[in-house]
Amino acid sequence: MRRDSGIDGDAQRISQMVWMLFLKILADKETGRKTVLDDYKSPIKDEFKWQNWAVGKIGLTENQLVGFINNKLFPALKSLNVTDNPQARIIREVFENTSNYMKNGTLFHQVIKKINQINFNDFSESHLFNDIYETLLKELQSAGSAGEYYTPRAVTQFMTDIINPKFGEIVLDPACGTGGFLTCSINHLYKAKNAIKDRHILQSLIRGIEKKPMPHLLCTTNLMLHGLDVPTVRRDNYLNKPYVEWESNDMVDVILMNPPFGGLEEDGVENNFPSKFRTKETLDLFLVLIMRLLKKNGRAAVVVPDGILFGEGVKTRIKEELINSCNLHTIVRLPHGVFNPYTGIKTNLLFFKKGSPTKEIWYFEHPYPDGFKNYNKTNPIELKEFDLEKGWWDNRKENKYAWKISIEDIKKREYNLDIKNPHKVVNKLPSSKELLNQYNTIEKNIKSTQQNIIDFLRQSLDKDSIFLQQNFSNFFRDKKSIKQLREAIFQLAVQGKLTKKWRKDHPNISIKTQGLSKLLKIDANKLQIHYNGINFQIPSTWSKVKFSQLFDIKGGSQPVKSKFINNPKNGYVQLFQIRDFGNNPRPIYVPIDSVSKFCNSDDIMIGRYGASIGKVFYGKNGAYNVALVKLIWDRDILLLDFVYQLFNSRYIQKFFKNCSRSAQAGFNKKDVSKISIVIPPVEEQKIIVKKVKYLMTLCESLEEKVENSQCQKEKVMESSLTDLIL
Repeated sequence: MRRDSGIDGDAQRISQMVWMLFLKILADKETGRKTVLDDYKSPIKDEFKWQNWAVGKIGLTENQLVGFINNKLFPALKSLNVTDNPQARIIREVFENTSNYMKNGTLFHQVIKKINQINFNDFSESHLFNDIYETLLKELQSAGSAGEYYTPRAVTQFMTDIINPKFGEIVLDPACGTGGFLTCSINHLYKAKNAIKDRHILQSLIRGIEKKPMPHLLCTTNLMLHGLDVPTVRRDNYLNKPYVEWESNDMVDVILMNPPFGGLEEDGVENNFPSKFRTKETLDLFLVLIMRLLKKNGRAAVVVPDGILFGEGVKTRIKEELINSCNLHTIVRLPHGVFNPYTGIKTNLLFFKKGSPTKEIWYFEHPYPDGFKNYNKTNPIELKEFDLEKGWWDNRKENKYAWKISIEDIKKREYNLDIKNPHKVVNKLPSSKELLNQYNTIEKNIKSTQQNIIDFLRQSLDKDSIFLQQNFSNFFRDKKSIKQLREAIFQLAVQGKLTKKWRKDHPNISIKTQGLSKLLKIDANKLQIHYNGINFQIPSTWSKVKFSQLFDIKGGSQPVKSKFINNPKNGYVQLFQIRDFGNNPRPIYVPIDSVSKFCNSDDIMIGRYGASIGKVFYGKNGAYNVALVKLIWDRDILLLDFVYQLFNSRYIQKFFKNCSRSAQAGFNKKDVSKISIVIPPVEEQKIIVKKVKYLMTLCESLEEKVENSQCQKEKVMESSLTDLIL
């Protein structure tokens, strides 16, 4: 699957694998249900059932397969009639925002063949595959932002073991991600009671809510693997329902969750909550909601960062309410790194029971294992470490890890729950000298990263410039200058400067040997690029064409604003805008029949208007509005990542900045038709992409270290001035 040109990164690979597994599991489950239910009727038409297009001799050929999946299977599953059919609702919710990324029919068949070797009706095979699936979920930790969906299994298992759900109790995770807490609860109940035969009851008791499409797909499949034929997992955001509308029949016995850290809800969501709790912070609102949703004597275990413990304002009022309405009996303080590599911040596990106020809070500081100074991907936290807490839980005494605080002391502290271990020897704050040494170490790391960039560029450029020799370390010390460095790297790449040595080692690889000159009617003798003061010559093994010879652009859709909604809904699709590609996206959704222009993660999008004109983005799965255009081109000629780098180069960016039309009016096909597009051989494009990605990684590292240096410099100055005054 990794070899398929349509798969770009681990997140897409896992998403591709999981939707295929989902359909195979569904097919096997349906086979089992038909043997016991004479009146069972599948919500999927025969043509679209896994066993009718992906199995044996009746399967489609390689050439037919991808077209069938993209043009028939996915549209059918996305438009299932969900009336009075919970299974159809689950299937439709899963596929509404899921995409097929694979393009190679032969590789597709190979993956299908592997999947067909698993019989999900065989409990032993299915149970074994659970471990494989768990590994897939864990891989999300290094799959970009998708890592937020995975809570370390040792943590979810410990919290579940302590809460101890009973058969017959309703267990809820209101932001369930990939379903870690839910599957731990299922396994816990399987062990505590022979509940496998009562799975039809269990699937109504284990409930999850997840608003994002990818984790919803992962969670639904996860629960099916754990024996629930029709999982009760909804695509929704519980924070959108007004606080006062939650009634007794909505209440649950157990809540286990890890709310999103640092997230902000869109405008207006806070108005669903009482005025004293109004905030846009997702975590804070979920804590308020948990207190509302628990039945009397209901139990909860929740992961929170340190910030909620010492936070003031709304956070103080939430903690006061929690302590008055629930018995917050235990806070387990976890060390740094439990959630690495997604986040290194310290976290805590809150355990509480609704119905009676808190009289005292026990704290337990979880220690690192002997020899550990941090957790990481190769050395994660393990379940056996929590034997320390489990052995102490029902026989509580103060020790070097455990202490308690009375409610009177908590009130005196104005509900600041960030209480340090009184039995632990507190290290002194670093001295000015120590801070200065730390600063010097950061500066040394900055120079090392700069030197890595210099050395890499020196190996590629025609000659060593005075700029690299003398000025590099002085200039690239802030975000603006590092941004300019990135632009220069993109420009060097499209001039062939980074691959000069590679061409010497591969003299027989050129555009002509690829047979593209004739295809594009290329004049290989015209190798000069001239645009608005930027002049350069491309290598003789490359060529160039005008934009209109190779590319087309497709503008987006602009439905009327009256059709906009703020949350996912059946029959709706996300409409991407420029802001959704930045750090503060604000999703909107529109009826799928109100748009005609769609994009995927293997598309290149360009900002068309205003301050964002010319900005280049990788696409996302959904529709896109008129402020964006999608590039259309022959992927056999130019690779996706090379196109991204090409359009970030200085000469093309300068075109956009100097577009003859106003920034507000944007650009059109005629404007871009005469841009010169450089075309290296595909093999050389791969080398360019690899080199540029490496340099971009160094630039990101340099930017981070420069920011750290500035922060450390301020600490040194503050400490030094304090020493001077005292």
